[in-house]
Amino acid sequence: MKKAFAFVLLLFLATWAYPADFKIMGGLSLSKSTDINPGGLAIYSWRAQYGAGFAAGGGIEFSLAKSLALEIDALFIQKGTRVRFVESGDPPVYWIERINELSIPVLVKVLLRPGTSPYILGGGEFALVLTDRPKSTDYGLVGGIGFKKQLDKLGMSLEARYHHGLQDLRPNSVIFPAISTLSRKMRVFVFMIGFSI
Repeated sequence: MKKAFAFVLLLFLATWAYPADFKIMGGLSLSKSTDINPGGLAIYSWRAQYGAGFAAGGGIEFSLAKSLALEIDALFIQKGTRVRFVESGDPPVYWIERINELSIPVLVKVLLRPGTSPYILGGGEFALVLTDRPKSTDYGLVGGIGFKKQLDKLGMSLEARYHHGLQDLRPNSVIFPAISTLSRKMRVFVFMIGFSI
């Protein structure tokens, strides 16, 4: 509780010290895990594929210079993977292993010109895993591109981000718990529309 209060106080002081925009965002996530190991059983074939989910949340953007900003977000992102499983002689079976996360990326944003402008962003991500998994936290790198349109006091943005997970989450399969898995790190594309004031 004390850490959460200190974090909110720090954001308040930063907002007072630097001009800040408040954002709301939402969109689509496409994610998959790293490779799956069939556990040495040649009769099985596994493959991780991209599965769709959604992302939504908000953030604060601090203006550091004319074309430079620091953005801190809090996003609910559905991650996971679509698994294709084939046993020799049988048709393939598909299912989704879903991992819901509260993602907190800290990003540096560079605008190519003031006002309406394309931009690039990059930074790191810390996330709390909300589904039942062996690991309760996730972390990784984030990069992306976007376009911001300034409409009087309201800003609208279209953005594409790539989240490169570094944490081995190792979710166990509910359907085939005896089959082992290799490192399960998330690879996520997020496409969002945002509004800022």
